[in-house]
Amino acid sequence: MDFKNKKIISWVLIVNILFLGSYTQSKNSCSYPDIAKKAFINTNKFRSNPNKIFLNLLKKNNISIKGVPKLKAVPAVLWSDELAQIAQQHSKDMADLDVLSHDGFAERYQKLMDYAKSIGSFASSIAENVADFNNMPDMGNLVVNEWILDRGYPMNQAGHRDNLLSTNKYCGIGICKNSKGTYYFTQIFANY
Repeated sequence: MDFKNKKIISWVLIVNILFLGSYTQSKNSCSYPDIAKKAFINTNKFRSNPNKIFLNLLKKNNISIKGVPKLKAVPAVLWSDELAQIAQQHSKDMADLDVLSHDGFAERYQKLMDYAKSIGSFASSIAENVADFNNMPDMGNLVVNEWILDRGYPMNQAGHRDNLLSTNKYCGIGICKNSKGTYYFTQIFANY
């Protein structure tokens, strides 16, 4: 190889490392099993005794209990590695873009349907909660409490709280922290 070819190859490597490397290498950290486990446990605690937990959270946060709907307990959900992987990918996508969203929900549902079909089943329902937080103590508890309170919704119309109390049998949670320190959570419930 002559000097000219070595020089071209060197420039190509520099461009790949400096320019493309910033697009291909994620600066996100996406492994928080202890936080996910705590959020999963707290989800099931809420499902077993929703009225007591909801009322306690309202009182603790100085929120009026007027018009509080009666919540019905539902069976505990089972952990699903497949849902956790789908949730993890969505959390990573949100962290990469630094945006909280449900964008791509249809694609996540399709992944679940494909998985269910591969095991001889079908996906009959799916629900999703998302959240973002800067580093805070006890995030596994905090995120579930925020979904329970569902601030911004009228007391009797609570999307996140309804998802927590859905009749879905399985749950998976994925968490990813971006380079700014924001943690993105995705919790997916499903029947399959």
